[in-house]
Amino acid sequence: MKIIYADTLVLLNIAVDYVLLLSAGKLCAAPLRRVRMALGALLGGAYALLAAVYPGFWGLWTVKLAVGATMVLIAFGPQRRTLRVLCAFYAVAAAFGGAVRFSANLRAEPAGPAGAVSARVLLLSFAVCYGLVSLVFRRIGARQGERMHSVSLTRQGRQAQFPALEDSGNALIDPLTGDSVLVADWEALSPLFEAPELLRLDAPEALARIDGAEGRGLRLLPCSCVAQGRALLLCFRPERIEIDGTARRDLLVAVSPNRLSPEGRYGAIIKS
Repeated sequence: MKIIYADTLVLLNIAVDYVLLLSAGKLCAAPLRRVRMALGALLGGAYALLAAVYPGFWGLWTVKLAVGATMVLIAFGPQRRTLRVLCAFYAVAAAFGGAVRFSANLRAEPAGPAGAVSARVLLLSFAVCYGLVSLVFRRIGARQGERMHSVSLTRQGRQAQFPALEDSGNALIDPLTGDSVLVADWEALSPLFEAPELLRLDAPEALARIDGAEGRGLRLLPCSCVAQGRALLLCFRPERIEIDGTARRDLLVAVSPNRLSPEGRYGAIIKS
């Protein structure tokens, strides 16, 4: 009978849970907060000890799911993508558990708690999981480094919501106020206007209608870009701007006459 020391069991599970949380966060492009992930992993280590000492209640699958959800909430906090991160965490945990069992079977070792298998089995399992996660990342391609934000705009009682891509290359600022500029395509902003065609500078009547009641608050913003050189963009300041649920007062909204994401994955770009 193999003896499992409590400190070894807890420390190994903390390390495993930290890697699982890290993998889930990277898979969903969620903000990684190392201290919070460490606290979530600590909860996982404490749970592993309780499940080993009192397997009756703590071994129930409903309790396991609840503890996993609590770990994800501690690590990433409540946000719009929490459910997605939670599903990724369960998927990565299942993949790791399968890898441990597979590696243990190859070495004819029992696949019990993390402290009951050898370091070689754990290392081999980590390697298998890393390979699987890396394969997923490669399939995702360029989206690995993307950070998405949820944007909510309010103008004259109308509201528009869409995802925005964080772009360090967006250096556009308002020369009048020095505020940063969120660039959104006109289709994403169309719910804010009674006549969305007003947002397209290539429409014949657009410039003439800016000074009318429909174009209240709109003005032109000079900018330069690689594709078009110097250009003018329509811009305005909404009554309320929320980024990931947080109100922002230091942002101006500029209108792109072209679609920013051909696939429709985001409707705006925002400075990192």
